[in-house]
Amino acid sequence: MAIANRNAAYAAALSLLRQLAAYVESHSVNDVAVLISSGFQPVKGATPVGPLQTPYTAIMRQGPMSGSIAARTPKVKGAYSYNWRLALASSPTVYLAEVQTTAARYVFEGLTPGQTYVAQVSAVGAAGETSWSAPTSLMIV
Repeated sequence: MAIANRNAAYAAALSLLRQLAAYVESHSVNDVAVLISSGFQPVKGATPVGPLQTPYTAIMRQGPMSGSIAARTPKVKGAYSYNWRLALASSPTVYLAEVQTTAARYVFEGLTPGQTYVAQVSAVGAAGETSWSAPTSLMIV
């Protein structure tokens, strides 16, 4: 019971603090001196990321079931989506799947065991799409 009371008091205090911060922000009219005199500290605003870095080569492993590949890449700062494409190694420019995700990972399903597949990834941000990553391959079992 004491923890629930503490959490409720914390939530109420946080709500009041946010209301006060919104009031100070709206009445300071971008005057830093007025803002500082209120007891709040100015924070640096968001800066544009600019062109994104090309994603690292996708890391591929066998998927959760036969005939699938789980692909992932480290997140790219500023990216809000990722484009994935998959092709057979024997014809790497004929894409069997092209998908867009918000995560830096994707599971390709419905693939043929015994075939080798090639995957690439690109990132999309405010400045547009990056170039495609280097291709990486994996044989499905």
